[in-house]
Amino acid sequence: MYIMKIAGTRTSPFVRIENGTIEIKGRSIPEDSHEFYAPIMHLIQEYLKNPYENTVLRFQLDYINSGSKKYITNILTSFNDYFLRGKDVKVLWHYEKDDDSMLELEMISAQCSRSHFSLLRGNRIIAIYY
Repeated sequence: MYIMKIAGTRTSPFVRIENGTIEIKGRSIPEDSHEFYAPIMHLIQEYLKNPYENTVLRFQLDYINSGSKKYITNILTSFNDYFLRGKDVKVLWHYEKDDDSMLELEMISAQCSRSHFSLLRGNRIIAIYY
């Protein structure tokens, strides 16, 4: 069992990893992105050695800096091999209406990911990519 919970702050997102769900929510502008995301990446790599049959990656980011973008992309691409081996991976990308920067990041992220990718505005599905 892989469990991690990190409370969100003004500069770092809420993170929850448990029961096949990886959730990152809030503002991601930590001063040192490596320091913040390294333990998350480590747990994800451990999870991928013995994953749940179904995995959900849920992103609901308000704002993100360039260092965090790198790690979000790394999280998504780390699941590509897992997905290509026939495992079920769903990415749920939430964004708010008129938040063009998060919408643009979603489009870039969907291109990096080979998983099923759903774009949600609020809680309404806008698009699904396969």
